Amino acid sequence: MKALSCLFAVAMFLLACGPAKREISGQVFITMRGGGTVKLGGVSVLLMDSEVASNRLATAKAACRAEIQADRAAFRKLQVKRTESEARIKALQTELAATISKNETNKTALDKLVADLDGRTAGMALVKKADREKAQAALDRFKLDVEAQRKLIEEGETQIKAFAAKIRQEQIDQPAKRDVERLEAESLEPRSLFSRFDRGQTGVIAATVADADGRYKLVGPAGRNLTVVAWGERELPTGKERYLWVVPATEETMLHSSNIVPDE
Repeated sequence: MKALSCLFAVAMFLLACGPAKREISGQVFITMRGGGTVKLGGVSVLLMDSEVASNRLATAKAACRAEIQADRAAFRKLQVKRTESEARIKALQTELAATISKNETNKTALDKLVADLDGRTAGMALVKKADREKAQAALDRFKLDVEAQRKLIEEGETQIKAFAAKIRQEQIDQPAKRDVERLEAESLEPRSLFSRFDRGQTGVIAATVADADGRYKLVGPAGRNLTVVAWGERELPTGKERYLWVVPATEETMLHSSNIVPDE
């Protein structure tokens, strides 16, 4: 009976003690360039299993890298498309210039033919009656040469219009330079992990919100690898700055500028 009482007392003692706990506390703040600090109150702070936190961070980084690769591929594709379009426009402009030059030469030749035809037509009055039939035949052949030259010029004008239309259409279809530059800039921008880090409750052991001075306190099990995860933001004249911390938990885990997770 005495032994049974001792066992009951030990059991009650162990039950009262429960699993070993440890307290983790710290402060959230940003160091300014001038040396001062800005305490960040209202920041959500979580205590997570380290493996879960590490996996989520790796997933967020992989998502950022995939997005960067997709943006850079899109930029390169658009850049190639514009480069190829510029080459086609340049080739069309060269052909257009050559066609215009050729047509100008043909017009000069036509002017000479017309002047020659006028002279020949006027000279028919001086041709002897016996030679008139032969002279008329020669004049008719010459008129055919003049008409052939006119047709050549008309074909040239048609080609000029066609080249001009192709150039206009190519310019319409060509990716705008500003769009290429915008995609390039976007592909080079760092990616924030702030919104990409999974905030699900799986693996979360404790949660709190930092007070007005940025101080927080969490309680978790002893003997486990734990990580403090926090999201903070600050309003600036240029917009919001967002911060993500994923820091191995110690008795005092300070969240500051030096251990913010950098953008990808």
